[in-house]
Amino acid sequence: MAIAAIERGVRVLRAVAAGYGTVSELSEHTGLALSTTARVLETLEQSGALARRDKVYRIGPTVFELISSEATTYDLLGLAKPHLHALAASTGETAGLAQCESNDIVHLGQVETEHDVSVRDWTGFRVGLHSGSIGLVILAHWPEEEITHFLAEPLERYAEQSVTEPIAIRERLEIVRRCGWLVTTDEYDQGVTTIAAPIRNRDGRGVASLHAHGPSYRFPGDVDVIDIGHQLTERARMISVVLGFNGGNR
Repeated sequence: MAIAAIERGVRVLRAVAAGYGTVSELSEHTGLALSTTARVLETLEQSGALARRDKVYRIGPTVFELISSEATTYDLLGLAKPHLHALAASTGETAGLAQCESNDIVHLGQVETEHDVSVRDWTGFRVGLHSGSIGLVILAHWPEEEITHFLAEPLERYAEQSVTEPIAIRERLEIVRRCGWLVTTDEYDQGVTTIAAPIRNRDGRGVASLHAHGPSYRFPGDVDVIDIGHQLTERARMISVVLGFNGGNR
C-alpha cells in the first residue's frame, strides 16, 4: 500500500512538472480517479512538494529545498521526455535534448516522428556551444566573463554556414535573451533547421536546451516559427523550474 501511494505521488509530481496543473488535467494525464488525484494533491501540498494558486498546482518549496544541494544530480532526459513527445507531436518533427559539458553540448536523446525523411539521431554526439542554436541558447545565459573567455578561443567551423565571429555570436546571444529562443539553418549539418530554447538552473545559468529540428526543405514550412519558439521556451521553462530556476537572473 505504501509503495503504491509513493508511485501515485511520483506520477502526479511528474505530471505537474510536465505542465499539467488542475485536478482534472492531472487525473486525465495520470489515469488516476479524480478522488484519488485530489487526495494525492492534498498530501503533496501539505508536505510542500506542491503549491496551489487559483486551483492550479505547481512544484512547491520542498522540492526546491531538495534540489538546492550541490550534490544533487538530475535525470534531465527523464524530466524532458514528456516535453519531447509533446513537441514532436505539435511540430511534426524531431524533438531533442542536449546538455552542456565544459564548452560543448552533448545530445542526450530525441523523440522522432514517422516521416520517411528525417534528421539523423544525434544521441551521444558532442559539438561546440557555438555550432548552432542548440548551444547558443545555453551560452546566452552564462556569466559575461565566461562568454568573453569562450569567444577568445579559436572556434571550429563545422559547415560553410557556421558562424564563428565573436561579434556575430554576441548579436545572437542578445536575440536569445530578448526572445527566449533561436533558430539556425545549415550551421552544423547541411540541410537542417533547428529551433532551440534554454534550460536554466537555480542560478539562472544555461545548462541544457530543448530543440526541434527537421530537414530545411520541410521545416518549419508553413508552421509558425514564433509559435514553435514559444512552445520550446515554455517547456524549457517548466524543466528549469524543477531545477530551481525562479525566473530571475535574465
